[in-house]
This record gives sequence, structure tokens and C-alpha cells, in this order.
Amino acid sequence: MTDTKKRRPRARPTLTGLLCLAMLVPWLLCMGLLTAVFAQRQAETMLTQYGSQAYEALAETTLPWGSVSGWRTLDMQFTSALFDTQGTCLGGSWETFLSLEYLTQEEYETGVEASGRYARAILDPDHLTDNITFFLEGDTEFQLTHALRLEGVLEGSQFTPVTVQQFYLPPLGPDWGDMYQNPDALAPGTQTVTLYATNFHLCTALENSPLTYRGTRYDSLAQLVQNLGPDFIEKWGTFSLWSGPNLLVLSVAPTDQGFLVYGAWSCPWLQAARQLWWVYLLTLGLCVLLLGVLRRVLVRELLSPIQQLSQALDTRQKWLLLRPSQVCRWQESHRLQEQFQAHGAEYREQKDEIQRLNQALTYAQAAEEHRRTFTSHMAHELKTPLAVIHSYAQGLQEHIAEDKREKYLATICSEAERMNGMVLELLDLSRLEAGRVKLRRENFSLSQLTRSTLEKLAPTLEAKGLRLSTALEDPAPVLADRGRMAQVVENLLTNAVKYTPAGGEIGVEVAQTDHHTTLRVSNDCPPIPQEELEQLFEPFYRREDAAPGEGTGLGLAIVGHIVQLHGGSCTAQATQTGVVFTVTL
Repeated sequence: MTDTKKRRPRARPTLTGLLCLAMLVPWLLCMGLLTAVFAQRQAETMLTQYGSQAYEALAETTLPWGSVSGWRTLDMQFTSALFDTQGTCLGGSWETFLSLEYLTQEEYETGVEASGRYARAILDPDHLTDNITFFLEGDTEFQLTHALRLEGVLEGSQFTPVTVQQFYLPPLGPDWGDMYQNPDALAPGTQTVTLYATNFHLCTALENSPLTYRGTRYDSLAQLVQNLGPDFIEKWGTFSLWSGPNLLVLSVAPTDQGFLVYGAWSCPWLQAARQLWWVYLLTLGLCVLLLGVLRRVLVRELLSPIQQLSQALDTRQKWLLLRPSQVCRWQESHRLQEQFQAHGAEYREQKDEIQRLNQALTYAQAAEEHRRTFTSHMAHELKTPLAVIHSYAQGLQEHIAEDKREKYLATICSEAERMNGMVLELLDLSRLEAGRVKLRRENFSLSQLTRSTLEKLAPTLEAKGLRLSTALEDPAPVLADRGRMAQVVENLLTNAVKYTPAGGEIGVEVAQTDHHTTLRVSNDCPPIPQEELEQLFEPFYRREDAAPGEGTGLGLAIVGHIVQLHGGSCTAQATQTGVVFTVTL
């Protein structure tokens, strides 16, 4: 069977989600705009600093390849390349090389500073020595390398080195130290020359860092510059090329060899985000705080009243009880509470009226049932003694068995007394049920009252051979009607004597606590089911196995009403050997 009842979302988590969405979307938009502004500033700064890098590099050196270099920072990559006038790449910063103005040994020793002869030596990075000193050109404080000594083969402007040594200044020197050694660069027996240089430039290749430019994957920035360089050699100047959040700045300048192209690659958005991280955290924290405050207000002023009304309707409460802190401050929710209160009052009045009518109907039905039961019991109880009286009176009238006249008269008197006692008990029960009995309370000892009653019943106990065990705590004072409590004790003990089989045991106990006095009467008897225990205090109730003439079924009912009238309680409980009646005052 298909469940047609749609599962609806709960209000509290839904409200929380909507508030989060309402806060998160504007926050993301604002932070996106702020990041965009800072990213634009980073891009402008990048254009300002590196847009003329090619021209600046050419102006700083006279070496043909002295302007070619590459480096990397935390946020940026730099590379450069030389192109001829046809767009062919001659080389770039992805190579490790030396660009130098070389001198002969004689020129170096005589102190010649410039010769006008230039060469470029390609170096194998694997043959650079461990003690190579990477120098900083233009910073004389850290310029530790004074000169280079190279041994190799010179072919035009291309020099193939076998060894390269650098001359250290103090505090590391003065001394020559190996910078590069590659004995396999030349074939054995090749004639070599020794050159010196005081004006030189070292370019070291950087590790490749893959990148993606406008959907195309490149192994390094150098590969990207080699690919884009020919398209810009005829357009001297600065070019900014965006690829998503990344920015490529190209600086193109003419040289004697052709064109120098500098490329700077960075992500201005990432740089802006690194600068604004504390702004993100601060504003996000404020948003979370504002979200908590708004959620609390909406839950308290909007959701809580609805949930309270729903719970009240589910549990069918007559009235919506609210603490002062739960009183709604908003007009709509306050009106909703007031309307529910008004409907609750009307509902309470209607329910009270229905309950009153039901009670009246129940009372009428109970009264009718009581009348029928009373009539039936009275007819049954009066039938036997009336029949006996009628039979013996008729015998006396017809002068039958004159010798038994005294016996007949005694029987008639006994049955009349029995009927009179039953009528008195009925009148007593009727007054108790109607609440017309006034108690005359006084202080007396319940234990002493119980002892006097047991003394009256001693002959009956002895005649039936019953065993009696008592535990009467003195003085056990009570504030009650002595006559009525005597009636309670006598009825309970008489009932115990009547229904205890010959040779059985009866137990009587009076105990006192700080606030209550308890009377317990127990007796041996056949087991009594729980449903019958609940009926023992009803008028005219007698067990089915009770012998004819064993009481009227009114004694325990009178006990229950008297104890209830005193504000106490009376119960009956089954035991392993019989039953125990407990009266608590």
C-alpha cells in the first residue's frame, strides 16, 4: 500500500538552513566583490612592477644575454626568452648558462676592465659543484665573486667550458674555487683556451611548474612564453593576458639579437585571498553571531508559540500555560496565543458541561442499578426470616406442637431481632452514603478500643477453636469518633471470626508512625481473587461460597464509609493463607 502522506520538513532545521543560506549568499557576494577589488589592485601592481621588466633588464647590463633570467617567489613565476627577428627562440631562462665579456690572461693580469668581446657558455646543471656561490649582481656588500676563469673551446660567441673557477674575495678568499667541472664536454686531445671575465651573468634553470593557460596544459611558464612569444615580437610594450583567475604579464623589448620577452605568471585572486584571510574570518564570525541571534529571536517569537499550540492540541490541554518569558512580543504570535486561550476557555466550559452531564447520567444509572440491587438484596434478605416467622406463627396459631411453643417464640424473636439489625444497618449505611452522619471526634487509644472488642469476642473465638495473635502498640492515640471506630473494629473482627475456618488463626495489629495510626486484621480463609477483593467494600456483597445467613454484606461497606468519613483509607489484600484488612487514620 502506497503511503500518500507526504513527509514534510521540520520548521526549526528548515529555518536554520534558510537563515544560513540568507547569510552565506550575501557574505559570499560581498567577499567575492572585495576579493575582486583587491585582485584588480594586485594585477595593477603586477603590471606596474613587471610591465617594463624587459626594458629595465636591458638597461641594467651590456651583456648580450645578461638580461635573460628567471626566478620564482611564493606567489609568482618569472621567465624570459630571446627571439630573433623571425620569431625563432634563441634561448631563455630555462637554460643554465653564463653570459660574459671575456678577457685574455694578459688583459686580466694587466687590469683591463672591458674588451668588447662577448661569449655565452652553456652549463650542464649536473656538473655544478657544491661550493658554487650564487652572487647578487649590483649589491657590492654581498659580491663575493670577483672574477671567473674558464677553460674550454671558443667558437665565435659560443664557449664550451670544461672547467669554470671563481675567485673569492675576503672573507672566503682570496683564492680560486671550482664552480663547474665537465671533463666530458670535449673530446680527448681537443685544444682548449683559458679566458677570464669580470663582467658576467649567471642564469640558472628553475624547476618546471605545470600550469594551464586558457584550457591548454603547459609543462612550465617557459614553454608558455616560447609558444606565445612569436605573436608579440612585432608589438613592443606590455600585455596583460587573463586565464581564469590567473594573469600573465608579457613585457617585449627589442635587442641587438632580436627581441627580449619577459613573462610573469601569478594569481591575483589567490594573492588577494591571502591578504584578506583575516577579513574572511572576522566577517564570517560576525555572520555566525548574527545568525545565532536571528535564529533565537525567530524561534522564540515565531516557532515556539506554534509548537506550544501544536503540543497543547496534541495533548488536548484545556489551557495553554505560559511562563512570563514565553509571552510573545510580536503581534501575530500574540494574537494567536490569545485566540487559543479564548478557544481553550470555551472548550473547557463545553468539556465541563459534558463531564457534568456524563456524571449525572452515570449517577442516574448507578442509582437505578443500586435501586434494583437494593430491592433484590432486601427481598432476598427479608425472605428467609419472614418465612421462618410466618411458619412458626402459623404453627402457634394452629396449636401444633404445644410442647414446643417456647422454642417457636424464641425463634420468632431471634428472626425479628435479625431483621431489626439488618434494618438498622441499612439505615446506618444510608445515612453514611448521604453524608448525614456527624462525627464527634475525641482523643482515645485505638489499641485499648481493640482490646475491649477482642474481650467481647473471646467466647466466640474459643468456641470455634481459633488462634489469636496480637501486636497492639500503646497508646496509639487517634482523634476520631469513638463510637464509629468501635463499629469499625467490631465489624472487622466479627467478619474475621465469621469467615475463618475452625482451628484457623486471626491476627490483629495496631501500629503508630509519625503521622498515621494503622489497624490490620488478618484471618485464614480460602484464597480470594483480586477482582473479588475490590468488591468486598460494596453493599450487599457476599462471596458465592458464603453459607446462608452469614451476614448481610453491609458490615465492610459501613467500615469503608466510616473510615472515608474520617479522612482515612481502607484496603483489602490477599495473603498466602487468607486476607488482611488495613485501616489507616
